[in-house]
Amino acid sequence: MPHPSVNYKTPPSSKALFDMTQLALAESANMIARQSRCDIQFSVNSISVEPQQAIDQMLEQEQTEMLAIRHRVEGDRPGVIVFMLSEQSAQLLLKQVLNGGSLLNELTEMDEEALSEIGNIIVNNCLNHYVQIFHESVSTSLPELIHRQHGQLLFDLYDETDETSAYVVKIDIGFDHQITNAYILWLGHLCQLDAGPTQA
Repeated sequence: MPHPSVNYKTPPSSKALFDMTQLALAESANMIARQSRCDIQFSVNSISVEPQQAIDQMLEQEQTEMLAIRHRVEGDRPGVIVFMLSEQSAQLLLKQVLNGGSLLNELTEMDEEALSEIGNIIVNNCLNHYVQIFHESVSTSLPELIHRQHGQLLFDLYDETDETSAYVVKIDIGFDHQITNAYILWLGHLCQLDAGPTQA
């Protein structure tokens, strides 16, 4: 998958965040590929700081029902970080990771565990790189899998954190000559870096 051409904008943290996120996603793809023996790639499509309404409009282009793996972030300034993707994208991803398995109308326990592990790997790798900017220690709660309509999911996340905007990473997921999308949403002090937008 070609690396996107990015127009970096001020402040300088935009480029640093893009590079760190790209590295974290590449590490995540390698870990997942080794564990599941599948060929998969993650890359950054775009990075921006967006209000709730803009994110809601972005997700409307995907599919209303979303699967999200939520981590509560603890530290000097707590927040929430979420890896999320549409039901259709989750089906494609899990089919690849589970080596040909397919989702039924409802997630099986194996599906839920696999999806939670994928989200956990991605979130933890991102955090390991982001702390280089924070210069502070952060930790996360155990991942929680949420299946919800995208508007209600966003409402609950914003209501929980009292934030007015979220740091949004749109991810391209590539496998078997297909590309689908997922998202990382961070509601918390990462937004104070005022990163973005930087996009392909």
